[in-house]
Amino acid sequence: MYNQNIYQMYESNGNRVGFKVIRNSWSTVYAVITSIGGKTSGPLSGPPPYYRNQQVIADVYTNSGQLKDHNVSISCPGTYGYRLKG
Repeated sequence: MYNQNIYQMYESNGNRVGFKVIRNSWSTVYAVITSIGGKTSGPLSGPPPYYRNQQVIADVYTNSGQLKDHNVSISCPGTYGYRLKG
């Protein structure tokens, strides 16, 4: 699989949130994407691959699965520094 930004991951997930991501600089947490541009499903507006850099909201968990932060705005969602958590 090639590198994707969070918007492309959303598309690959059937235009739905709920997928888990890890940023390359994170070692003890992961995020579950809960909305993009206020949406939880359906096509994103704007031109790919950045879709007008819509806000991405997520819940952040420790690697042991404990909720750390709720409704956090993810920084730089258009970067290719994130990957899916398996």
